[in-house]
Amino acid sequence: MGYRFAMLFSIAVASAAAIGLVLQSTGEESGWGISGFADEIALLIAGPALAAFAGHRFKVNGKLLEAALAERAASPVPVPESTGIGVADPDAETPRLRKLALRSTVLAPLCLPLVAAGIYVIALPSIQSAGLLEHGNRVNGTVVDVPDRGYMWVEYWVRTERREVLIDKHYDHEYEPYQSVVVYYDPEDPDRARTDVESNTEDFGKAGVFLLAPGFVGFVCSVLSAKGWRHRHRLVTETGWRPAIATVKRDYTIGSGQQFEIHLVFEDGSQTVVRSAGWSVRSAIWYRSKPGTRVQVGGEGGDVVVLFPRGGLSGKPYVVPAGTTRDSDEARPKTKV
Repeated sequence: MGYRFAMLFSIAVASAAAIGLVLQSTGEESGWGISGFADEIALLIAGPALAAFAGHRFKVNGKLLEAALAERAASPVPVPESTGIGVADPDAETPRLRKLALRSTVLAPLCLPLVAAGIYVIALPSIQSAGLLEHGNRVNGTVVDVPDRGYMWVEYWVRTERREVLIDKHYDHEYEPYQSVVVYYDPEDPDRARTDVESNTEDFGKAGVFLLAPGFVGFVCSVLSAKGWRHRHRLVTETGWRPAIATVKRDYTIGSGQQFEIHLVFEDGSQTVVRSAGWSVRSAIWYRSKPGTRVQVGGEGGDVVVLFPRGGLSGKPYVVPAGTTRDSDEARPKTKV
């Protein structure tokens, strides 16, 4: 899906560049913030190149998907020879699930200051610009030049000193040289000005996105993580742990194979396939080269926890929240082990 979107997006960009070239050749502006033949030509070349690459990768992944589906249909998951001794005392790991839920619960409100700071930084230029209308000095100004549809040069006088500033304007607002405008400027910083129509906000407000985005994503993921870990702690407490053999493989059924699925074989011969929960950063990627790993599985239905002997960077047991795929059986019966 990602390569298909990239291919369609690249074609759209190349089409926009072609339209921009036609418009600029007639003296018109394209209207999407790109000026100059060089920029349009660069997009016209880069667009088809990226589309060709994305199309090639889409075909390659399609063939890998067909091969993976054919392999799964021919042989679900062969029972591998187990390696390692697994987790000696899985019941001792059950309280850790509640600690993970508590940690996510504490982390969620810590992300809110980032969200608030991001909103403040984004809104600050507009607040400052609106403040000029109330507290700034009002003078008459004159449009000196309109070199582009997005901005214009305006001159005005501060006492006996002439000032000339570049003011951003709306694309739909038309101005001509020598046109009179009303200017509001900051008495403490006369170069910071706006007109009665154009707010001329500062560009630094865009930096607020770099605070807002991680703060918002962190808050949402923490809330989902806290809810998910509490739910799985309750299930594991009710069902206990069940030994199984795990083999981690790339999953080509949902994209380009960047995600991994866990093939589980239980002692009674039953099998299932689970995938790491989307709300957690924990993954079984560390065990992709260790087929036949002894694990413990807790939970029931589509909500399970896979307990690996150790994590990738530590010697402690490593828990991975997971859910069954659409074509797999339930990973855990509802009877307590």
